[in-house]
Amino acid sequence: MLVYVSLLVCVLIMSGESCIDKERQALLDFKEDIQDPQNMLQEWGGSLEENKDCCKWVGVSCNNHTGRVIGLDLSTSSGLAGNISPSLPLLNQLRYLNLYGIDFLSNTIPTFLGSLTKLQSLVMSEANLTRPIPSQLGNLSSLVHLDLTGNHLVGSIPFSLGELRSLTYLDLSFNQLGGVIPESFGNHSSLIQMYLSGNILNGSMPDFVGCLNLTELHLNDNNLHGGLPNFTKCSSLSVLYLFNNSLNGSIPDFTDCLSQMTLYLANNQLSGNIPNTMGQLPNLVNVDVSHNSLDGNLSDFTGCQSQQHLSLSSNRLSGNSPNSSGQVSNLQHIDFSYNSLHGSIPDFTGCPSLTWLDLSSNRLSGNLPNSTGFLEICLSCVILIGDRLSLTSPTIHFQAACLIVSKTRYLFLNYQITIVWQNSFFFGFIV
Repeated sequence: MLVYVSLLVCVLIMSGESCIDKERQALLDFKEDIQDPQNMLQEWGGSLEENKDCCKWVGVSCNNHTGRVIGLDLSTSSGLAGNISPSLPLLNQLRYLNLYGIDFLSNTIPTFLGSLTKLQSLVMSEANLTRPIPSQLGNLSSLVHLDLTGNHLVGSIPFSLGELRSLTYLDLSFNQLGGVIPESFGNHSSLIQMYLSGNILNGSMPDFVGCLNLTELHLNDNNLHGGLPNFTKCSSLSVLYLFNNSLNGSIPDFTDCLSQMTLYLANNQLSGNIPNTMGQLPNLVNVDVSHNSLDGNLSDFTGCQSQQHLSLSSNRLSGNSPNSSGQVSNLQHIDFSYNSLHGSIPDFTGCPSLTWLDLSSNRLSGNLPNSTGFLEICLSCVILIGDRLSLTSPTIHFQAACLIVSKTRYLFLNYQITIVWQNSFFFGFIV
């Protein structure tokens, strides 16, 4: 968003030509309907001669050849409140409109904004807007950037928004929008980032088979259900947030996703095995599929050498915890807790960056790894291992910043610690 705005502002620099009278009056009408307790707009229409030219007013940008108003950005003018003037469509050359943070007093988005057909960016986020999104916004055929996040909008997403073929950025998150996601969004070749999280959207997700340029898709914290769609042609996808929904079925194949990827599918109703292909994605960075109903054996993730975060907790995974899980060099956070894994604890010597390891509430048994590398990891790692282990490792002396959980829990930070395991209990004391 910031890159697009910066480029557009560079285009809107004014040099010399003054604005035309009808557009100056339209801006004055806009000011008339706005409460401005901090006098942020005091120079608009002031008595000084230098304030006659609206192209020099705060937040206003004009074409440097014609003097037509093509940008209005009041996002940095704090304390503004009121209504959107019906004179605004007189600014019919407007390319950029940013009214972020203005308190529109629970009013609706005016339908007449749909007549600003040259508009390329419309930002009205956190503006205390209510009621449905007007379908007339679908008339803004040149629109590239639409941000209405953080309002109180209700109703369904207008299908006409899916027909805006120039749209690259769409943020409708954190409203109270319901209904289904328009199918046209799944076949939108221009969309790069789409944020619909924090609403009450329901129904199933569309198949995202035509979103060739989509890099970020945020649909978390809704009421979506049904299976996960097909992402096989979304080669640019790098962030997929679907957590806190009611999605079911199996995890699809993401092998066509070639970008560095963050995949958050937690708190759904997903079932079946974790695909073996997921463990072989070299650009997979963060995975969280916790709090589902996944079963089968734990996948081998040695092909994910870019991976930093792996959370598979609160599923129904079984079998041995593979030693290969301790050989992903960039891993910082591992959470396999609340499954049915058994066997011994893998040696995580191959994870020198590890800061969090949770293997609790499984069926692991045997001894802790006694390698020097594992003990070095303990110097900076929080380790939760549960109470089924036979912790018979010898007394260890080292500088500790480590939490190890057995039948009791202790936290030691930056002290010389003697650690002794005896009869499955943990003892630590300062020496």
